[in-house]
Order: sequence, then C-alpha cells, then structure tokens
Amino acid sequence: MCELLRYFATEGENAPPNINKIAAKGAVPAGPEYSHFSELCFAFNIPSTSDKMYILAEKAGKEEYNLAKEAGDVSEDLIPYVSVIVDGP
Repeated sequence: MCELLRYFATEGENAPPNINKIAAKGAVPAGPEYSHFSELCFAFNIPSTSDKMYILAEKAGKEEYNLAKEAGDVSEDLIPYVSVIVDGP
C-alpha cells in the first residue's frame, strides 16, 4: 500500500463547493434501494446501517409522510414536513 493519507475540509475557505449538496446529488442517481445506499456510504467512508434497519427507517418515513399530509403540514412546494420541537439549549 502507498499509505497516502489526505484530509479535506467540509466547511470553511478550504472546502469544496458545498459538500452536502454534492453528496445529495450523488444519492439521487444512486437509487432508493439499500444496496445503493450502502455503496454511497462506502464511498464517503461512512458506516452503513443494516438492511433490516434501512427497511424500518423507510417504513417510518412513509408513515411520517402520510401523517404530515393528513395534518396539512405541507410546504409551499407541496412537500409534507414534520415539525420538531426541541426543549433546552
């Protein structure tokens, strides 16, 4: 192995153009399946969840989506959202 180690910034003046937007754009063509999610996490060197946990999270997301629509919590772009109330500093 070449043992080459590189560091990069995700914020500040040395950061590439908005790393979060770049990651999100990479997630869309990757697809919605667990295997695609797992590959994307691998590419960013991020630990991935199990496929069972992914399925549970997907099911919970769909339920929250439907609850938000039923409650009328919809943005100007017609995207349902869930309000989160945080108590404390």
